[in-house]
Amino acid sequence: MSGYNYLIRRVWKRSTLLARLLWLLVLPLSFFYSLGMRIRNFLYSAGWMSTKGLPCTVVSVGNLVVGGTGKTPMTLWLAEELGRRGYRVAILSRGYKRTGKKPMVLEPGISKSVSFGQENGPLDAGDEPVMMATAHGQRVGVGRKRYEVANLLLGYSKVDVFILDDGFQHRQLKRDLDILLLGWDWSGWLIPAGPFREPRSALDRAHLYLITGSKDHWKDILTRARGTSDPFLGSIEPKALLAREGDQWKELPLGLLGHTRVLAICAIANPSSFYCMILEWGGEIVETMEFPDHHRYSIKDWQKINQIARHVDLIVTTEKDIVKLVQFPFAKRKILALRVGMVVEREDDLVRAVEDTIRKKSVRLKDRKGATMANGPVVFVDRDGTLIREVGYLRHVEQIEVLPGVPKAIQLLHRYGIKVVMVTNQSAVARGFITEERLNQIHREIERRLARDGAFLDGIYYCPHHPTEGAEPYRVLCRGRKPNIGLVEQACSDLRVDANGSYVVGDQTSDMELAVRISAKGILLENPTLEQSGDRLVSLWAGVSSIVSVEKDFGAAVQWIVQDLNLEDRR
Repeated sequence: MSGYNYLIRRVWKRSTLLARLLWLLVLPLSFFYSLGMRIRNFLYSAGWMSTKGLPCTVVSVGNLVVGGTGKTPMTLWLAEELGRRGYRVAILSRGYKRTGKKPMVLEPGISKSVSFGQENGPLDAGDEPVMMATAHGQRVGVGRKRYEVANLLLGYSKVDVFILDDGFQHRQLKRDLDILLLGWDWSGWLIPAGPFREPRSALDRAHLYLITGSKDHWKDILTRARGTSDPFLGSIEPKALLAREGDQWKELPLGLLGHTRVLAICAIANPSSFYCMILEWGGEIVETMEFPDHHRYSIKDWQKINQIARHVDLIVTTEKDIVKLVQFPFAKRKILALRVGMVVEREDDLVRAVEDTIRKKSVRLKDRKGATMANGPVVFVDRDGTLIREVGYLRHVEQIEVLPGVPKAIQLLHRYGIKVVMVTNQSAVARGFITEERLNQIHREIERRLARDGAFLDGIYYCPHHPTEGAEPYRVLCRGRKPNIGLVEQACSDLRVDANGSYVVGDQTSDMELAVRISAKGILLENPTLEQSGDRLVSLWAGVSSIVSVEKDFGAAVQWIVQDLNLEDRR
């Protein structure tokens, strides 16, 4: 721990006579700080300081104190849980101690970013946002004014829910749910006499509580303050070791720490738990190097690290440090990061509470928009062979190829107020060829490529199940698997539209059968991969009442729809 941080924490603990004297000296400043925070909170609560809302759900993850209570691990845990359930998630971060000034969007993956302004590189976003995007595959918007960053991101891609990292004190952005993390300090003393950023009375603003520290003390405080003694409980636990290999991050087992001599490096506020985790897994810490929180490593730092590292087996650091250190050369697998994650008791209940908030916000928005949302037909489209090239089981974003003419066709439909919704069976998840997390990454990449060409989808709905293959929980007879109508029903509920009078465009048997079941018009596309084209298709599908046309590709299908609706005459 740096000398400054060490001194501050000694004063907060008041463990020596000198520390108690220093604490008494700074105590009056805490009263002034407390007064300022109370006035600020009153002005926001009274509506005299304005807040701005977004057209989608905002969930804040924050705390009352400076230092770690697990905000970022909790943010990542929630983003991953919601992503697995099919929500399009983006994280909003201030980018603490970043060097850049302009708002940025970091895309999932190594060195992928979109900067709204000229910056020097992705690390200008800050170490934690870069870590969340590159090592955890999250889309992250970075900027001091989170409302502006969110709107920039919404103009770039569709988002169902924003997670505001360390957002409890950022009251300029209206949130739908506040999750407050409570750590080891419960004293309530405010800066500079203690670690609290605002008075404990701010507990009343939160909707959900996650205790990661002193459980008995916080339960007692919550019972007295809110009449509740049933908060969620969480802990941060080591998950794996992380190595950078080429353009990929690779997880390695924690057992590699056993019986190794370790140089532990970190630039975090309180490294004690980091050291404990290394020791618990058998690592022998022979040297430590501590830097100020969010330190940006220099060539001199790297040279000193390499010099000390000659006498150890491994260099172990934190995830937010390794994204800065990998810019320097190290021997293969010489430097590893300790990956940690949040473990939540009653995790299903917590996620369910967040999902309830998302659904309620969606209903409110639909009620506000009213009848305008129900106007016009919908075009339900398949994915492979319709929007993107058929490649068998699509497993990697590099395999994505948006078919020619698709973005312009989608733009044309939107010009006439017609919604475009992708409904697709993805049993590759059930069969174990791809994870649901990777599938969502692929869908985000499809959206990104469409957005690059000025097009977007009004919704993406997929079924990862298979009735007879795979393992639990994906081996199930699902109402959403085409030609069943579950995906269409969900889309119609979300978008407040009626499937009657709509169109289904695809190249599969299930697409045309779906059209029959929802009383829509089916447009069958030629699929060279399936050796289905031209007269063969007409003969194969003779007598199927839903098929109104056989077209070469999606662009031709859209032209047929425009003519069928006599839309060109309305221009």
